[in-house]
Amino acid sequence: MKTSLAFAACLATALVAGSASAQQYKLGAYAGLSSGVEGGSNGSFGLRRARTMLRLGADAHVDEFPSEIFGVYGVAEIEPHASVGLEGRYMHMLGASNVVHVGGIGLLAPYTLFGANAGFAHRFNFSKSIGLEAGPVFQVFFIGSDLPDNE
Repeated sequence: MKTSLAFAACLATALVAGSASAQQYKLGAYAGLSSGVEGGSNGSFGLRRARTMLRLGADAHVDEFPSEIFGVYGVAEIEPHASVGLEGRYMHMLGASNVVHVGGIGLLAPYTLFGANAGFAHRFNFSKSIGLEAGPVFQVFFIGSDLPDNE
């Protein structure tokens, strides 16, 4: 009798208990256009307009850690050369509107260029799902066939 009561109690608990929710990934789309000023080449330091790049990709974070964001982007260099590649970033939100990031970038065709980047951005949120980011990004390209000549 005791065994059947215990079994009935366990069965009732299992049927009444709600399902446990696991971590959920939150995804977001990203589109960006960047340019600016770059300096330096093999042994000299001179300023010129930086590469103009278009980034399209996705960001993701786990709902339990919304300030830790990972992004993967396709990169298209528009000028001074036309090239395509990939970029990966780790971002950390500093409050509701500021973000810092570090990452790696690689241009793969028709020339190669690999480097790292870091930056800070302020987000201007237009709605819960749409915003504009503005801020400096520092990129260092250290290997590849498209490094600037010594001018």
